[in-house]
Amino acid sequence: MTGMNSEHIYRKEDVEKAYDMGLENAIMVLEKSIGLSVKGQREMLNLLKRMRNENRLKPFFQKDFVTG
Repeated sequence: MTGMNSEHIYRKEDVEKAYDMGLENAIMVLEKSIGLSVKGQREMLNLLKRMRNENRLKPFFQKDFVTG
């Protein structure tokens, strides 16, 4: 690290899309291990998205991003 930080501002839509993609990947891994059907995967994804929207999931992303 050089000691200089640059702040990156991410659009809420981009953060949510990345978050949702992470949820989808997690569900695909679960599907392989527990045999969820496609319908079950979609239901699980929708449940997790609702929980995210209700702030019942610990956010994967923070509001402020700082990289060095």
